[in-house]
Amino acid sequence: MVSWTAIQTLIIIFGPLLYQKLKPFYTSTRTSLPPLPLPKSTSHLLNLLFLTSLLSLLLTTPQLSTENIFTLTSSRLLQTPVDVLFTRLSRLRDLTPSDDLLRSRLASKDARLLYASLGPRPLVECTWCTLKEPNTFVWYAIPSIVFPHLVHLGVMGVATSGVFSRYGGASWRTVATLLGAGMFAVEVWYTMGYGRNGVARGEKDVVWTYWRVRVFRGVAMAAVDAGLAYVLWLSATRRWKVGWEGYVVEERVEETLRRLKRAGMNLRAGFFLKHTVWRDAELRGKAVEWWMRKVAAEKESMKGEEVEVK
Repeated sequence: MVSWTAIQTLIIIFGPLLYQKLKPFYTSTRTSLPPLPLPKSTSHLLNLLFLTSLLSLLLTTPQLSTENIFTLTSSRLLQTPVDVLFTRLSRLRDLTPSDDLLRSRLASKDARLLYASLGPRPLVECTWCTLKEPNTFVWYAIPSIVFPHLVHLGVMGVATSGVFSRYGGASWRTVATLLGAGMFAVEVWYTMGYGRNGVARGEKDVVWTYWRVRVFRGVAMAAVDAGLAYVLWLSATRRWKVGWEGYVVEERVEETLRRLKRAGMNLRAGFFLKHTVWRDAELRGKAVEWWMRKVAAEKESMKGEEVEVK
């Protein structure tokens, strides 16, 4: 497992480089337009992403995780006899038919190492899997690996759908899909490496892949959902111009059309007013009188300017 010292070293080395790359990107994506209030549809999507993030984190807790009978009974994977293991387990809870099946499977070292790598379900449920072909247990475990990722991809698909998230949501669909598919590929690759336990000589060498992957998966999904919610909020409130390129042009066209419509209405109103004035004798006389005064005032003004010039 990666140590905290190694993580700190990587942050110190690559942190400044990432900051130099991400800061210009963030600055280039900001818009000069005033932010908008968060639409209700996007608010519902953010609530959905928050719930899925919370659920992903809750599933990493021991209370909601698959039971590890070796950890529960404080037994050693490679050294504790089967009878001792299940005697300790019976003191903690009642044994089930699944425990009886698991008991018959855990008689060999290879089965115990598969238990650490794939969890108890393949060993208990798979009737056509054999220890001579350990890959059969892996293929049986693939659907249980695929299911949470399919659910996660479905949630991200809804969150980035143009139907539910009009502003900016569809712009992040490709990124969300790639992240979801990438997490699935990494989990399958890591799970397929069950052979790393084949060289385990002691308890310290055993890698509890199944339970470790559950934690990594939950944390990764929660982080992706939180990041997706953040960029959706930025796009929906127009704090980022990502996803607004077409809408900005559309708004400008609509604003121009509204101005042209108002100008046309003003011209039409002026035409009707002028027509009404010239049809009425009294109003026509007042209009002619006003224009005569206007012309006389302009002539006097021009004469005054000529005198000043001289």
